[in-house]
Amino acid sequence: MGRNSVVAIFLLVTGFGIGYLVRGLMETSHRAGTRAADLAAIEKLHRTDIATTLAQDPDQLINLWSDDCVKLGVPGPAIIGKKGI
Repeated sequence: MGRNSVVAIFLLVTGFGIGYLVRGLMETSHRAGTRAADLAAIEKLHRTDIATTLAQDPDQLINLWSDDCVKLGVPGPAIIGKKGI
């Protein structure tokens, strides 16, 4: 194997390594911002759920569910969908 081949392979491997590192850093910073927004949305839903439960308003509680929600019946089958529940 010639010197040029070794240099070319080294540069190729180095390029892949740098690309992998940069991609990982970009995904980590993106995930950190997304994670904070997700946690804030979960906390908002949790507070709304508590307030709705304390108000004892089943119509408001149903509006918090998504159309494809799933209720796990124990024992029994799962109930799928807002209409089913």
